Amino acid sequence: MHQESIKHSAAQANSAAGALSPAFANDAHYGAAQDATVPGKDAKRRRFGRHAPMWLNISISFGLPFFACIVALGLMSLNSQRDFQQQQLDEFANVITAQLAATLTEPMFADALLEIKVLISQVPLTKNVIGVAAVDHRGQTLANAGHFPLLENIEIGENKQLLSPAHFYPEMGRNNASIKLDQYRDAVLYSAPATFRDVVGGHAMIVIDRNAMNAQFEQMRIAIIFATSIMTLFLVGVVVWGSRRVVSPMTSIVDAAKRIQHGDRTLILERRDDELGQLISAINDMTRGLSEKSQIERALQKFLAPDVASKILKEIDTVDLRGENVEATVLFADIVGFTSMSEQMSPEQVSEMLNEYFSYYSACAKLYFGTVDKFLGDCIMLVFGATNEDKLHRYHAAACAVLMQKLTASVNVLRETQGLEPIYLRIGINSGKMLAGLLGSNDRLEYTVIGDSVNLASRLCNEAERDQIVIQQEFVKHLTPHCVVEVDKAKTIRVRGKSDSINIYNLNALKHAKSSGDKALVNDLLAKHRGALAQFAGGED
Repeated sequence: MHQESIKHSAAQANSAAGALSPAFANDAHYGAAQDATVPGKDAKRRRFGRHAPMWLNISISFGLPFFACIVALGLMSLNSQRDFQQQQLDEFANVITAQLAATLTEPMFADALLEIKVLISQVPLTKNVIGVAAVDHRGQTLANAGHFPLLENIEIGENKQLLSPAHFYPEMGRNNASIKLDQYRDAVLYSAPATFRDVVGGHAMIVIDRNAMNAQFEQMRIAIIFATSIMTLFLVGVVVWGSRRVVSPMTSIVDAAKRIQHGDRTLILERRDDELGQLISAINDMTRGLSEKSQIERALQKFLAPDVASKILKEIDTVDLRGENVEATVLFADIVGFTSMSEQMSPEQVSEMLNEYFSYYSACAKLYFGTVDKFLGDCIMLVFGATNEDKLHRYHAAACAVLMQKLTASVNVLRETQGLEPIYLRIGINSGKMLAGLLGSNDRLEYTVIGDSVNLASRLCNEAERDQIVIQQEFVKHLTPHCVVEVDKAKTIRVRGKSDSINIYNLNALKHAKSSGDKALVNDLLAKHRGALAQFAGGED
């Protein structure tokens, strides 16, 4: 039941984390892949979109279309108003011209020149109507008032003509310096025939100056631009406010993700009923799962090496009871004479001494990438190259063994100063093929290594005497390419269960690159041992 609860908690954490982390990872990968295919400015825009705040991206995405619509509406309003004003002006001018032509019809056919001049002089001239004239059917001016262009510069009978300063002053104002050349740039000539029984007797003409209309249109344009600007600013404010309001919950989600990345498992307290609420709930579930997984991992690391604990958690849902064949090295270290020594100590003192020494030897194993497989009474079993592939597992095991003996000898010097009995260690090392993995039953599993190579390492440890490190001849051959090996003369022994005898050596020393690291570790552990030794001696008294 305990194992099933561990499996469930770890699996829940893995599934919760897997539901979210791939989404973030795929987003980053997808963005990178897209950038790789989009050259130049498009890639820069995509990078800006990824690096800009989310509220800014949302504001731009929604604000630009609205802004474009407002500008388009403003332009449409301006064009519509201009067309409307021009239409009104045309209608006004055509009505006046038609009325004047009707009034001039009878005098024109009667050749009443004086009456025509009187009628023309009675037409009121304003800032819009700046000129008026009566022209006979031959194109001769009968009467005019105000500013009127020369007839040779216009088309008689044309209903509407656009005028320029050249129509009024052929010499562009040189003969009249008081007249500004651009005074009549927006003048328009309107004409209407004076007819009687379908016979054209002449034309009535008026000149309209559109400057006043243009000035009014300019005022309207400024007003529309001002209104558009106000609406745009209001829209920007609303969009930015709305974007920040929508994105604000994401801030807590991002902060929570960063906290999770740094190991903080604090939950998001905000509660919502929308999609963001579902995301917050998923992240909280992931956080709880990761917290449970971390607690399980910390608990496992108290009983197993960290890499073993991590390997178990990764394979918790796919445990293979058959294990895997690996090429690794096993080290057995046994305290010589521990039975007789423990008879003179209390159980508490025995426990404290074993825990202290085992912690030293675990530190030695960690320095050389080894893991503690198990503690067997006063014996410790270390494995090198089983959980993680290590091509130098033999060298690391041998170096660890030499360090353990050096450390034990240094600790004995301190023990003798306290009048305590020295501790002696014997070590056996062997390498070869072995089975590694979670072994046991469905109710009780243990990560360990088994095989003939493991058994031989245990028997080599039994063959060793105090302060010795016993290894095979084949083991020595694998060490020599990596370091200088100092061994005693070979000794041939027969091992129970083996038909052939084997040659063994006592490893005295290794000359390798990590010697300085060994010295630093020994000094550090000795400093800790002095305090523990004083406490132990005090408890013995």
